[in-house]
Amino acid sequence: MSRSRARLRPGLIMVPYNTANLDQSTGCLVWSGRKSAISGYAVMSHCGAEYYVHRLAWEDQRSPIPKGMCIDHLCRNRACINVDHMEVVTRGENVLRGESLAAKNARSNTCIHGHAWTDENTYRRRDDGSRFCRTCSRIRMRKYYAQKSVA
Repeated sequence: MSRSRARLRPGLIMVPYNTANLDQSTGCLVWSGRKSAISGYAVMSHCGAEYYVHRLAWEDQRSPIPKGMCIDHLCRNRACINVDHMEVVTRGENVLRGESLAAKNARSNTCIHGHAWTDENTYRRRDDGSRFCRTCSRIRMRKYYAQKSVA
């Protein structure tokens, strides 16, 4: 799906709020129009370009979204266009708030073997910031050298 990255002036594209239904239990204003098949976000077309409706709603009711920032759905419903359920955050913060494997790992306090992520026990790669458990690395290297010396 191609999306226009053009900055919109508030009011330039009218968001048809009547195309959304209020979910009484959650307070979500759920878009009943077209949704992205891949991401599940509400989308609409205007002059040949596709836009995410939640971004249009935010810019219509609040303010322009600063460059480098994105909208986080606090309700976790990607089809919701209720701006009271949204917050402008950095992309990194939005990812960490999610439920992806990367987000869950980033929030964890221990490695997969239960060793604590402390400054002394954590090695971080310079290129991508990923972290490795030093205790697990030592154990793995001991096993490797033990097997190598036997062979």
